[in-house]
Amino acid sequence: MVDQRLDGPVAGVRAARCDEERDLDARLQITLEMASVNDAADLTWREAGLKVAARYAGYVDPGPTRPPFAHVPAEIDAAQKKKAALWNELCDRYRLAVAT
Repeated sequence: MVDQRLDGPVAGVRAARCDEERDLDARLQITLEMASVNDAADLTWREAGLKVAARYAGYVDPGPTRPPFAHVPAEIDAAQKKKAALWNELCDRYRLAVAT
């Protein structure tokens, strides 16, 4: 049975497991992949955009965006949907098998 002490962002949990296993090459690969998901090209929307992405990724509903970011433009919304999809693909790739 695999010990899954943490229930959260699977890619981050797997990266922590790599630290425990001293697998630095795998840790670096996961870290670079996680960083590639978070394209910070437009910093105007970084906090509000992360709220939208977290909702689309299915982690939590962080509530509505607040002024001056209450209206999320379509291109920002689409970018956050893409970010959430990439994050979920990354987590699926690094999900550990759990014996039942």
